[in-house]
Amino acid sequence: MLPRDWGAKAPRSHFYGDIAVLKIIAISTTFVIWTTAGAAALDVETYRHSDKVVLMAKIETPQSAGPFPVVMTIHGGAFTNARRDRTRFEQSFFDHFTSRGIAVMSVEYRVVGEGGAYPEAIKDSMHNLHWLIDNAETYRFDTSSITMLGSSSGSYLAMMVALTSDRGDYQPDFGPYKNRRATVRATICHAGIYDWTAIGKGKEFIGPHRSEKDASPINRSGQGTCKSFLLLGGEKDTEWSPPQAARAMQSSLKKNGRYCELHLKKDEGHTGLYDDTSEFSKWAFAYIDEFIVAKMLSDKPTLIMHSLKHHLCLKRAYQFHSIFHSAAISRSNKPERMYCINGSLVKNAHPSVARILLGRQ
Repeated sequence: MLPRDWGAKAPRSHFYGDIAVLKIIAISTTFVIWTTAGAAALDVETYRHSDKVVLMAKIETPQSAGPFPVVMTIHGGAFTNARRDRTRFEQSFFDHFTSRGIAVMSVEYRVVGEGGAYPEAIKDSMHNLHWLIDNAETYRFDTSSITMLGSSSGSYLAMMVALTSDRGDYQPDFGPYKNRRATVRATICHAGIYDWTAIGKGKEFIGPHRSEKDASPINRSGQGTCKSFLLLGGEKDTEWSPPQAARAMQSSLKKNGRYCELHLKKDEGHTGLYDDTSEFSKWAFAYIDEFIVAKMLSDKPTLIMHSLKHHLCLKRAYQFHSIFHSAAISRSNKPERMYCINGSLVKNAHPSVARILLGRQ
């Protein structure tokens, strides 16, 4: 059996997109900048459990020198679906992050039918994190800026990895990373499973462990090295990620000294994440970009603020400058420059934005 959706093709690398183009237009004291940077894409094997069960990953990096902050994404699918690109939302990660100078590694794990019932899928995800770190030099990953990101069942795995990566509980008992430990900087969860006792779904995966405290992220909120969390979901998700469970998770993380944002989309159920629409993506990425600024790239020279369409950047740049200029003065009595990169508003206090941005290319 060939590795899932790779068909008969062997893992290979390929490049697509245009070479980065940088244009600068001066508007008052604001620079409007956008790029059309391409990204390098690579399919790799991270572990071979057997000839029939091979874990693959798709890696995309910006076409620049690096090292890059990296997001490791884990797909959803009720622990039974092996496709890591099953939603339009999950497919949109690559372009969104690489256009912002962030690498993406989308990983796989054994689903229930492949022996991935609890806790094996967590061990696969932990193995993938160690593989990412072990291969950081090859792919120019910045291991001090690793963010876990998951959707639905993938959110559960991302959360469990983030909360236990420095412990022995779910380290893989296979492969070369049996005694490894790791550090995660931030975690982003979409419609996550935080408390198994709050839902009735997922019996194929969790089995008799539903009532075990250690199996639910909410009971591990004081563990791990990850200090920053972003929880996203829907107000009407009663099947997998009930709002009350998400609020309890946020409260528990905060009580344990962690930073945690929670945003629930109005009138959205769990299936909204899987609809063939970009509406959830637009809503979610607005919060993701702000979270990345504050918690993932806070020590980086270029910070992303809000996603915008290209024409809005040109049409409203002067207006945005006035708004943020006023806000900056009222906050610190020192004006801050705002920029627009690849359709995103960017803040950078350095006086030579062109030099900094070209340095990151």
